[in-house]
Amino acid sequence: MILFLCILSILLVTLIVIHQKLLCPEEVKVTSLVAIIYFFMSVGPSIAYLLGDRIYFGIRVDKMDEALLVSVLGLTALFMANVTYLGFRGRARPVSYRFVPSDSVIRITAAVLLGTSLIMSALMLMNLHKFNLDKVTKVQSVAFIHYKLILLWMAAFAVYFANKWELDRVLLTSFGLFTAYCLLFSERDFVFILLAMLFVHLKGRILNPRLFLFGVPGAMALTRLTAGRGEIFEGSTVSAFFNQGSNLFVNSFVIELVEDKGYPLQWGQTYLSSLLDSISFGRLRLDAPLAEWLVGEYTGNPDAAAGYGFSLEAEAFLNFGYPGVLMLYFLLGLLMVHASQKAMSGDYLARLHVMWALIFMIYGLRGESLNILKPYIYCWVIILLARILAPMFKKPQPVVEMFRPYQPPLSRRLQP
Repeated sequence: MILFLCILSILLVTLIVIHQKLLCPEEVKVTSLVAIIYFFMSVGPSIAYLLGDRIYFGIRVDKMDEALLVSVLGLTALFMANVTYLGFRGRARPVSYRFVPSDSVIRITAAVLLGTSLIMSALMLMNLHKFNLDKVTKVQSVAFIHYKLILLWMAAFAVYFANKWELDRVLLTSFGLFTAYCLLFSERDFVFILLAMLFVHLKGRILNPRLFLFGVPGAMALTRLTAGRGEIFEGSTVSAFFNQGSNLFVNSFVIELVEDKGYPLQWGQTYLSSLLDSISFGRLRLDAPLAEWLVGEYTGNPDAAAGYGFSLEAEAFLNFGYPGVLMLYFLLGLLMVHASQKAMSGDYLARLHVMWALIFMIYGLRGESLNILKPYIYCWVIILLARILAPMFKKPQPVVEMFRPYQPPLSRRLQP
């Protein structure tokens, strides 16, 4: 059964990629990238299991069939969303510009992006001597600002790039500093930004088979960044490569809790808690984040420091069971294909949603709804603050325009 579900997952990812390439050759392939990364994070450990290699710790092998079924449902929903939307709506049409940032808004956003990058540079210079230490030790010294700074930078990048829609010196400079910061502190978040830039810049060429000749070695090299994260990543390259995602562990554990131990379905409570947490910036919530809840349930110690992330499909299952997974990924699939289509016509909001999906949707695949809602709020806070401050940065009118010499009306000048 495991082999069958793995093959079915590969087939679904292939169908999504081919469908997007054939029907929408010029659009940004958002759904294709999400499907590939989703497969990698959710199904990867099962391939290592079939190869007889070690798998991510904590995976309930007796629940692997059900956990893989959850991943298959997610991929099926993404594929059906593409087919449904393109079947009813067709190709992209011209759209009206409901929101176009002014030059002042763009300059303020660039200042936020570069300012955040400079703060990262200062933190790097103060912590260069810790380069060879493990990740936990390195992050402890900047823990008070580390993750907030990364989230703010990524949100500012999404807002700025959504307007430019092409690479410029501001983007490349800030991305270089951000990458250096991530490498120093053993973070992999720069990969999401790199993928977003590549998919927008290359568009229809991104799925060229020749690019995979560079992509596969690059992905293998990325596994080197997991050194020190656990024994499972210290084995063979194949084992480390396929065990990058913890979704299969989370899915199998949550399924065991619900089906075998009688843990009650939440019926949307976690989504409401994430929404309240996002709009109140962490001051109001119904429950602890699911990543913290998982640690308490898995270790039996709610105060345990270890973190395993979570997964979007596990949250959907925890709320509504198997139908919840289908509903969540179908809605996300519709949003992604809709944004991709409208972005082709130049709509700014659509481009912002494309960037949100390319960066934060992928970032949140091994997280929860809070991980995709909070960055969205950050993006809009940056936009709204920039619009409020924009009048202060408008260029003044030249004085010569204010004091023009008097000219009589043309009718008087023509009189004899």
